[in-house]
Order: sequence, then structure tokens, then C-alpha cells
Amino acid sequence: MTYKESARLELKELFTADIKKEIVAFLNCDGGTLIIGVDDNGTVIGVNDAKSIIERVSAMIHEAIRPDPSLICSAEEFVDNGKTLVRVEVGRGVKKPYYIYEKGLKPSGVYLRINNTSQQASEYAIKQMIMESENNAYESLPCMQSDLTFDYLNFAFKRAKMEVKEKTLGIKNSDGEYTNLALWLSDQCPFSIKAAVFDDDYKSNFVDRKEFSGSLLKQADDAYEYLRLNNKKHGDYDGLVRIDKSDYDDLVLREGLLNCLIHRDYSLNGSNIINIYPDRIEYISIGGLISDMTYSDMMLGVSRTRNEKLADIFFRLHYVEAYGTGVKKIQGDYVNTTVSPRFEVSDNGFLLVLPNKTVQAKTKLTDDELVYNFIAETGKTTRADIQEHTGFKITKTLGIISRLEESGKIRKNGKGKNIYYSIK
Repeated sequence: MTYKESARLELKELFTADIKKEIVAFLNCDGGTLIIGVDDNGTVIGVNDAKSIIERVSAMIHEAIRPDPSLICSAEEFVDNGKTLVRVEVGRGVKKPYYIYEKGLKPSGVYLRINNTSQQASEYAIKQMIMESENNAYESLPCMQSDLTFDYLNFAFKRAKMEVKEKTLGIKNSDGEYTNLALWLSDQCPFSIKAAVFDDDYKSNFVDRKEFSGSLLKQADDAYEYLRLNNKKHGDYDGLVRIDKSDYDDLVLREGLLNCLIHRDYSLNGSNIINIYPDRIEYISIGGLISDMTYSDMMLGVSRTRNEKLADIFFRLHYVEAYGTGVKKIQGDYVNTTVSPRFEVSDNGFLLVLPNKTVQAKTKLTDDELVYNFIAETGKTTRADIQEHTGFKITKTLGIISRLEESGKIRKNGKGKNIYYSIK
């Protein structure tokens, strides 16, 4: 049998202490299998003393990894091509994050399985696993402040002809304590949105800047009005009829803003940022994607949020029409244009770039920009798909891909026939 490493399979020619890193990575993700006695190329080498290796692996799992995952891990010997191998089966952990005991609960001791490699987890990823393992979302934890007022929350609910029910909404917990959600919706909310307008594309000169504070609902209303005031209109004529067109559709301005407020990570300090340039608007939100969700999931419209109760309140008040439609709505608004919105994600941040359609319509895209925008729009794509979309020949396509890789804009993933490209 030929073996090939994957997200669920790790191969080791020999038993080493480093194996515990692979086991921890499997535990913190979807589980997997580790086979000892096979080299990196998938060639069966075999082991000399399978019984001893099984004993050492079992001891390692019990003594070197915390929390103890012994009940969801097993090791056994088996024969392939006449040679004895050891198979270690690792289940998906339910007490994440698992870590190497001697390293502690920090990035050097916590690993995640990403594609076919085990990589150190970031502090942010560890924090998220802790909260999810405790089955206690950050928005539902009690806050330290008790002297909160809710003037704007009451105003927003009265405007929607609804009644504020604190426990039903999650503003108070079963013990009658205010939650973090209550703090965010209160008039004393410590977070804000900082917005700035620049007169060029390089942050050289401010034209205007504002900071929006108070309840997140007030921030949504005030920041949206500010965006509309800075959404320039341009006149065109169809015969004698004047037709006004805006730089941005109100729909995408709204979706970008709500994404910043609803999906940000409020366990991290900092303000959300909105930068308005002549050629684009940038939304910068605190917090990346939640654990177990990928960039490709997001681009496909998969709906998951770290702040479910907050999202529900925005839904009840008709700020959002439906869950999980924001990305698709934004992409759809640019379908018949020469430009595309750009989504970038890091461990602790999220960037949405909306091109100014009026400005960009006057600018012909370069071949490299055309390919980059297509990859950004699809989330991931193959060389053949790029060729089909652009009509470029293979030599030209490979040259563009090479330049984008060298400049650090895109990443090549997979091997052989399974190669695809994504935004770096």
C-alpha cells in the first residue's frame, strides 16, 4: 500500500519524542492517524520492536499531553508488505486546547493540523479554543460593570416597536448579572469605530476624521450616516434624463459596516477602522475568523459567528435581513464591473476593501490585477480556471501566477494535479 500525508494522516519513519506534537495537533483539530515505519515518500520501512514503540507511545500520550487524551487515543501494530508497522489513532478532542505538558498552554506547546503539517497555534487561536471548550461564548460571560444605562438600546427597540427583554436577549444571565453583550449595547460601551477620509490613496492628508462611540447600535447608525455623506454622486445623462450614480451602493456600505460590528472579537482591545480613499473604502475589524472556519468557508457563504446573541439582536431590529449573506451580497454588487471586493484575514484582524466603482470604471486593469481579483473573488482557484476566466494562454498565465507568488500576493497550495492558488 502507498501512503501519502494529509490533514488526517502523518507518516514517521522512526519513533521520536517529536511525535507528541503531531498527536496534539490531531487532538486540537479533527483527529487523525499516525503511522510509524513509513518514510516521507510513503515507502514502507517497518519497525523492529513494535511492542516497545506501542508502550512508549501510550506512556507519552498519558504523561506528556494535557488534558489526558488516553481514552480517545490508541496504538496497535499491523503488517503491510510483510513489514510490521505501528498505527496510532487519535480522536477529535473534546477538551481543547490540548498541549505538551512540559511546554505549557502557550504557542510552543499547542499545535494545530493545517493541511498536511502540524503548526504552532497562535495565542488568539488558543484563547478561542478555551472559550469554545468551556461552552461559554465571551458575549455571555458576566461583565465587571453594573452601572450601565441603555438609552439608545431602548430607543432602537421602541423605533422597531419591540420590547427589551433582558434575559431573553442575553443582556442578563440567569443570576441577574449584566453580560459582556450588555456592556457592548450600553451607552458606556468601551469600543468605538474610527473613520477617516483621505484626499489621496496613500494616507498623506486627512480631509476629515470622526470617532463613533456609545452603544453598538448607535455606532451602526452614526457610522452608516457618515458613510452615506461621503458616498459621492455623479450625474450622467440618458438623452434628456439625468441619471445619478454613487461611488458605492448603499447595500455594500451597510454590509461592510455591520460585518465590522457583529463579527469582531470584543475580547481584544482596539477600535474598528474605516478608511475612505478616492479609489476605495477599507473596513478593518478586530479579530480573524473563528476556529474551525476557513477563508474558503467564508467565501462560500458559510455562516458562523462568535457573537450569536449580538447578531440576533441586529437581526431582530432589521439591521440585517438574513444570516450569512453578507459576503455573497458584496460580491454580487461587483459582478458586472471590472473590479472585485477584497477580503483578507489574519489571526487578529479582518480587512474588507471595496473598490470605488466610479473611479475604477475609468481605469483599465492590468493582466496581473485581473488574475489577482479573480483569485480573491473565488477564494481559491486552479491555473486552468484562471485561463478559462481570462482567456490567456498557458505561458502567459504561468508568468502572471509566478509574479504574484514572488510579490507575496498569492499562495500556491497542494501538489501535482491538486495545485490551487489563494490569496496570501
